[in-house]
Amino acid sequence: MITILVDERSNRLEYTLSVIFDEWLLVEYEVKTSVDRTESFLINYSSKDVQSDLKIYNEGLLGENNIRFSQPEIADQDGLPLIFLTQETAYDLPFDIFSAVFFSLSRYEEYITKGKDKHGRFQAGESIFSGYHRTPYLDRWVGLLDHILVKNGAKNPREIKFTWINTMDMDIAFAFKGRSTFRKLGASVKDLIHMRLQRLQERNRVVSGKTPDPFDTYDLFLNAKGSNQNILFVPTGKRGEYDNNLSIETRSLRAHIGRLSTKVEVGLHPSYQSLGSSSVISKEKAKLETALNAPIRKSRQHFLRFQLPETYRSLIENGIEEDYSMGFHDDIGFRSGTAHIHSFFDLINDYKLHIKLIPLIAMDSAMRVYLEYSPEQAISTMKEVIFNMSLTGGNFVSVWHNHSLSDLYEWNGWRKVYLALPDLVSTSS
Repeated sequence: MITILVDERSNRLEYTLSVIFDEWLLVEYEVKTSVDRTESFLINYSSKDVQSDLKIYNEGLLGENNIRFSQPEIADQDGLPLIFLTQETAYDLPFDIFSAVFFSLSRYEEYITKGKDKHGRFQAGESIFSGYHRTPYLDRWVGLLDHILVKNGAKNPREIKFTWINTMDMDIAFAFKGRSTFRKLGASVKDLIHMRLQRLQERNRVVSGKTPDPFDTYDLFLNAKGSNQNILFVPTGKRGEYDNNLSIETRSLRAHIGRLSTKVEVGLHPSYQSLGSSSVISKEKAKLETALNAPIRKSRQHFLRFQLPETYRSLIENGIEEDYSMGFHDDIGFRSGTAHIHSFFDLINDYKLHIKLIPLIAMDSAMRVYLEYSPEQAISTMKEVIFNMSLTGGNFVSVWHNHSLSDLYEWNGWRKVYLALPDLVSTSS
């Protein structure tokens, strides 16, 4: 049993300690505001001058219930970013690890950063950890603490586990199939107007059943070697400027998703238009549950577009238990510094939310569109990220889209990036 001595309890402190010790290190602990020094292992996180086994600097963030509108200074220690540092040598770590973990997991910086893109999304370059996102820095912080605890006999060494969670977003189920007669006719007219004759011919071959639809790449996804889990996120919202999904009301698409659901887990892909509306999420979730005749408990936001903490509140209201949106739309790496599943803290209402976040590490469009990588650069960067996870473990969560696996149009040459993943993840499994 580990005892943690504090000056006072707070929701922020309780949340942080629960994630570190209950969810990750799997070690029993208790929090006290006074001790008689009969504890087997004492961590002093207080201002009290008592003999302890481990003394950790307390910067004060976890005792607050407001939001500071200034970013902490960041320092580099052998390639590892540190915040909330202390210059005093009396402490066993050079920084307040508990405040640092809370700051990163709560996405504190995103509440006070104004540099959002046109879709209202936090941008990787605006983070104080920009330049460190390829390293799971939070997991390395916790690793420092774990090493001290193991070295002092407070716990046994933990098993480092690495898994690959292979996910796909079905933004556009098919390139040509599944449209109404009116939409098929309209698309053909547009092809003629823009002289896209090859595309028109391809459309006619698919619609007539002579060739498979080029976006029907689901077998590649389903048969991925080495994945520990496969999850398909399905949109059901209304069509809009940024929502191009096919209607879940069509019998053919329902049948298609139903067949896939026998081989893969299915989650909801809330629409671009669902942002800020719990009722829209509710309607979209109900459509998918009706189509599958099964409850839906997982989700990922379309465009990775979400608001903190409102989106998570809405997801919880609608029975979502796991969300896979916590990743960058414009970079690959660790948005919250970790590759491990964790609960979330509502910084506005100052309490823990009962939803699990599964961090997203690598997305196809982030690499091709925003980073402007070649397929070779994408493979090399994912290899780097996976190598950086080798000492800390966690879940390498990748997201591909069925259309990006087509190897057509702007995605020409990118299928090999996806096909390289089994070999990349096998080096850390």
